[in-house]
Amino acid sequence: MGTQSQTPKTKRRAGREQSVLLALPPDAPITLSEVAIIAACSLRLVMQERTLGRGPTVYRVGPKTLRSTVGDALAWVKGRMEARP
Repeated sequence: MGTQSQTPKTKRRAGREQSVLLALPPDAPITLSEVAIIAACSLRLVMQERTLGRGPTVYRVGPKTLRSTVGDALAWVKGRMEARP
């Protein structure tokens, strides 16, 4: 009882670290949670930027399932860094 169990959301995000994601090929599909890990930001920010049209390119693979690619995530991160003064 001394250890706390992780929430399902935490378990999913703990599955892949940033270094593992960056080692994937640029066209590998990843979830938006994994995009947040690559960008070192929250999933909420990724979703907000996406709805405003400033987020990474996403592909719909099901009625409620969105995916991006490692290359698209890295391009989005690079674009965000260049936009900052």
